[in-house]
Amino acid sequence: MRFDNETDAVTYIFESIAASGWRTRGLDENTRSLAPSRALLERLGLPHGRREYAVVTGSKGKGSVTILTARILREFGHRVGTITSPHLISYRERICVNGAAIPAADFLRLVDHIAPAVDAVVSGLPAGAYLSPQGIFLALALSWFDENAVDTAVIEVGRGGRFDDNILVDNRLALFTPIVGAYALPRPDRRAHRVAQSRHPQTGRRWPQPAAEARRRGANPA
Repeated sequence: MRFDNETDAVTYIFESIAASGWRTRGLDENTRSLAPSRALLERLGLPHGRREYAVVTGSKGKGSVTILTARILREFGHRVGTITSPHLISYRERICVNGAAIPAADFLRLVDHIAPAVDAVVSGLPAGAYLSPQGIFLALALSWFDENAVDTAVIEVGRGGRFDDNILVDNRLALFTPIVGAYALPRPDRRAHRVAQSRHPQTGRRWPQPAAEARRRGANPA
């Protein structure tokens, strides 16, 4: 196998973004793209259409809501996969089936399995572009879910909403945790933009206009 320890595997996952100089400063539309991750999933034939997805987004409590939702679904007899971040101890905690993190041996095996597709996508990127680590984790998670007959997955969507790779799954349900509080940034010009980013209809459904919703909640997005 190409990878024999978790440190090397994780370093590989972050290799593309590191090579770009960690090009994450600035507005998401200028620094992030779903195209490389979409290309990776297409090369791997993911995701398969035999699973229901729910996504959880917001500023605070996404991880807790993801875990609680997954637990409720398990009580109804579903076999549930989750994708969360960050982790506490190991990156493997980000990918779970019925509450159990992907084992180390399987994590290394799957990184090794998808590496040729990752390399092919990265080799075709223009200068300055990168394949998001989250896109690679998504591919790993979907592969692990397939191997474990997961019928339902609950996925945490991170900062930037519509620019987060986890929205590439065709979700049936979208859950929002509180948003505005964490976006009360010191710079007024960034504040409204970040609120608007977070409330973008990335799930394929209509949501209240961002600034109006922020004001309704007692915040001043301007």
